[in-house]
Amino acid sequence: MLKLENINISFKNPILKNASIILYPGVSLIVGKSGIGKTTLLYHIALISSKKDYNYFLDNYKINLNNDKELSLFKRAQIGYVLQESNLFEQYTVRENLNHSALLTQKNKNIDELMSLVNLDVDPDQPLDSLSGGERQRLAIACALIKKPKILILDEPTSALDIENERNIFELIQNIAQKLNIYVIVASHSPLAKYYANNIYEIKDHKIKHVKKQINNKQVQLNKSNSLSKNFYNNYIQHFQKYYRQLTITLKSIFIITTLCVLVCCQLTDINMHENINAINALSNNQIFISHYQDNLYLDNKNITNDNINLNDIKNLSGLKAYYPVYKDSIYINGQEYYIIPYVNEKIFKNDIIQTVDLTMTKGIYTKLNTYSHIKQNNLIDDTKTRTFNISAFIDNNHECGFLKNQTNYFYAYYQNINSSNALAGYTLLFNDVKSLNNAINDLSDNYQINNEFQNTEYLTQLINSSIDTKITISVLISSISIILLFIVLKEYAQKRSQEFALLKINGITNSELFTLVFLEQLKIFIKNLIIIIIFISTIYLINKSVSLSIIIISISSQIILLLFSLLYSSIKIIKLSPDKVLRF
Repeated sequence: MLKLENINISFKNPILKNASIILYPGVSLIVGKSGIGKTTLLYHIALISSKKDYNYFLDNYKINLNNDKELSLFKRAQIGYVLQESNLFEQYTVRENLNHSALLTQKNKNIDELMSLVNLDVDPDQPLDSLSGGERQRLAIACALIKKPKILILDEPTSALDIENERNIFELIQNIAQKLNIYVIVASHSPLAKYYANNIYEIKDHKIKHVKKQINNKQVQLNKSNSLSKNFYNNYIQHFQKYYRQLTITLKSIFIITTLCVLVCCQLTDINMHENINAINALSNNQIFISHYQDNLYLDNKNITNDNINLNDIKNLSGLKAYYPVYKDSIYINGQEYYIIPYVNEKIFKNDIIQTVDLTMTKGIYTKLNTYSHIKQNNLIDDTKTRTFNISAFIDNNHECGFLKNQTNYFYAYYQNINSSNALAGYTLLFNDVKSLNNAINDLSDNYQINNEFQNTEYLTQLINSSIDTKITISVLISSISIILLFIVLKEYAQKRSQEFALLKINGITNSELFTLVFLEQLKIFIKNLIIIIIFISTIYLINKSVSLSIIIISISSQIILLLFSLLYSSIKIIKLSPDKVLRF
């Protein structure tokens, strides 16, 4: 016995108020005026109504209408539904529709036996659009019966048929009910229907009245429901991608074009950034000067304290090219003090040389052109005449020395020619690049005072950060545009598949199983696109010999973001999808 209690149906006005219905095995016919709520009552009986405020009993067992899993498993095992417009999948042939229903319910199928049961004499490989109205209805009934349901529901099964086909369908329905001992519930306007019904129920005066009674108390054996198989998912996805080929290609294209655009833009940005970094590194000294004392950082300070630096703090620095001690040293020429600044190679001022004195001289003296008036015979001679320095070249007066706080009189001498008996101010360090230099500054800053005025590292840091910001901005912009395009495509995707998903829900697919289906569809697209991206990145690497890890991460991340957005949108649509609302419109 199938019983529903507390049924309330309203449109503009109340149709049913706290109504009840008790159904018995055999053919039960629901009649009433047009618009009286017959189809809506069927939705309640079929457990596809969005309303959950009524009670549903089968053999005194109450179904939990708020438990999606229990509800879906019950529909999948016990209820077959034939819609007024048929519940067939247009992308499938006759055979494929039957196979699909068999996979859905995990039932063994005999296509010939099923087609014989419903008197369907057609080629199993025929497309649906080649079938007549009666043949489509027989196929729909066969698909509903393949799960061997105990409740078969038919909504206006003969509405589009001529009188002969109408009589044949009702005879078929009657035979199925008797042969299989199941509940067959039909809503129909046809005058013929009442001759084939065991019980007739009329919707009238806000109640359901049992106007013809033929009680059948024979027990109906219920089915067990199984979980969906991997074969079902694979088969369904394969047919989806075949039937919705253009939509699938569009989805794939948005995913792959987005990622490739992000990848190319980021790679070009990286190339530009590295070119700028190399250019700056070529101009930069990549040099710092360290000491334990703040006053030691500039050699023109009067108070220089002899420093004792642990060389183990220096030797293990990453990217260190060279290091050497710096002593405070100076001479007086014509009563003016000249600071002697050490150098290792001429790189620090080679771009500022404006006049060469002796091309053959190596490790000589480099001084500003404005010291020329103090020079005698291209030499610098101190007032005590104990030291003489030979001039190699003059450098531009605008050249700035990082060792000096005030750019006063000074000249450069090779570091081994500096007087090492003077106070050791500290050590100067040379690095391979600015990145290593910046890392060393971070490592040494806790224990040492640092003079970093030998190059404009702030400018390079800004350049690097600017390139990173540009890369992120481009990625976000392209991803945003892609998400908008994806939203438009997914909206069309949801509209096209709403009825298809409604049919799946009618047949007992849970929300989580529908989500799994969509997830597997889109994961398949994701994996294929990922393979294309890997091939594309490998090609770029072979051409350019350089692809940064950040580019790979950003490229894959953009794919993941699009996949997650697509899944989020689809899951919201699946949760909100109500079969009765989809089918009503």
